[in-house]
Amino acid sequence: GPAGGGTTLTITGANFASGATVTISGAAAPAVSVTGGVLVAMTGAGVPGPATVVVTNVDGRGASLPAGFTYLGTPPTLSAVAPGSGPAAGGTTIQLTVTGFLAGSTVRVNGVTAGGVVVVGPTTLTTVTPDVRPALGPLPVAVTNVDGQGATLAGAFNALSLAPTVTAVAPGS
Repeated sequence: GPAGGGTTLTITGANFASGATVTISGAAAPAVSVTGGVLVAMTGAGVPGPATVVVTNVDGRGASLPAGFTYLGTPPTLSAVAPGSGPAAGGTTIQLTVTGFLAGSTVRVNGVTAGGVVVVGPTTLTTVTPDVRPALGPLPVAVTNVDGQGATLAGAFNALSLAPTVTAVAPGS
């Protein structure tokens, strides 16, 4: 849900007592209702990324679910890829102009994961294009954050066939 909060959570389990409290990454979330094995609470504001959900009964006993909820950050935007072309066989180092990316973001060219994503600056990533053969021509490039949000720039990388080489002609005359 959004980092600003306001997502209604349905938490299932057992032994929830009336008056149970919920915290999400340490921040209190107002419990809306407790009915047997179901507790309904509202998220407060949080930091983008995985959050631990803790339910504590009035007697102090509780249970937690690490990474039970994920706060979503602002979706990334991908505005440029340079250079815009290279061999379909891969191996071209490309620079992406991206806003809103998170550490651990992945890059895909035509759906194939690129390797070695490096954060160069607050709006710049680099990576090496993967082998996308047999695809040729303008292909989409996508950046996906660890929270699942992503951006795609259609036709951002033009995959080229390998240049032909001529080693001999027979007969020579």
